[in-house]
Amino acid sequence: MNILFVFNQFPGLGGVETVSDNLISYLGDYFKIFTVSLYSDSSMPLNDKVEKAFLLPEDDSQKAEFYNSLVKDLEISCVINQGIYPVLHPVVFNSDRDMGVKVISVLHGMPGYEKLMFWQKKSIRRSPRWLNMLRRQWCAKGKYPRYYKFIRPFAESYRAAAIEGDMVVLLTSGYERQFIREYGLEQYASKICSIENPLPSGFSMYGEPDWSEKKDMILFVGRLSIEKRVWIVLDMWRKVGKRGWTLSVVGDGYEGKHLRKIARNLQNVSFEGYVSHPEKYYRKAKILVLTSEFEGFPMTLIEAQRFGTVPVSYDVSAGVSAILSNGGGVAVPKDNFDALCDTVSRLMDDPVRLRQMSEDAFRKSSEYSIDRIGRRWKTLIEETVSR
Repeated sequence: MNILFVFNQFPGLGGVETVSDNLISYLGDYFKIFTVSLYSDSSMPLNDKVEKAFLLPEDDSQKAEFYNSLVKDLEISCVINQGIYPVLHPVVFNSDRDMGVKVISVLHGMPGYEKLMFWQKKSIRRSPRWLNMLRRQWCAKGKYPRYYKFIRPFAESYRAAAIEGDMVVLLTSGYERQFIREYGLEQYASKICSIENPLPSGFSMYGEPDWSEKKDMILFVGRLSIEKRVWIVLDMWRKVGKRGWTLSVVGDGYEGKHLRKIARNLQNVSFEGYVSHPEKYYRKAKILVLTSEFEGFPMTLIEAQRFGTVPVSYDVSAGVSAILSNGGGVAVPKDNFDALCDTVSRLMDDPVRLRQMSEDAFRKSSEYSIDRIGRRWKTLIEETVSR
């Protein structure tokens, strides 16, 4: 069976590309895999399980015709629409496509994510606070055309994926009802399912962590961007940092300079910059803290679990709740700073409990092994094509 993955960019360093690369490595043992994308990162190697990668034409008027020819010439049975990007909607669901070819679309964020994305736009973030408060009031009254112009293409793409496509895959079962309600898809509920993202293959190979390698270290891993709210991690450290403990911030981004300024007078804080393989930090750290405004399915929590680093995160989504449930870590009520500080402080003061939670977190990480997740994907593809 021949499968075509459709991307905004591939290969690449983003979360969608990284997760997809891992999945392709598994599925490539069972299917012939091809990819097509708008862009590619020429510095990134192509997965050797990909038979051939294609780029869509730059001319919008040629994209759909090229896509249709590709599907026909490669004898594609199933298309995996990774990301459900609005820019790719007219290509994947063009009116001349072969309706016999199945389309499985995958949303890699949380339902309604586009509404949060709007407020992260650079032009919005740089506006005066009073103006953004006024804009939110306009939104509440349905009188802010700029906002609705931004979010409408996302809603249209997600609805098309469910109505015109064959299946929509979400990242956790907790998103299913939310997705159906958000986009008015009650009639198409049977087409909505969920499969979690798998651990990167490089992480899956590690066995049970060695507690003796652990240091008294708290860790943050991720982009230094405004929605990650790393300043809250620094404020937490200012309040609960203890002698002998350190805080390591792994990642880079446009907020880096500002965050370093905030941390200027803090003791035992290090900024490690972008690290392509953060395993050595997970191996040493005892606690990972995440204080994002929103998260779809944060892989850093699962990666931390794999190394027995206990994740503590604001409970901002069903994705976070699912990862941290059943011994996976601690979900703190969103924006409850005092509860965050109290949770981290108690863990720092209770090494026996912390070690037990470390072992529990490692066991939880097995739920996200590529073998388990890959089998579910293989079954979904085979069952969808056979209908």
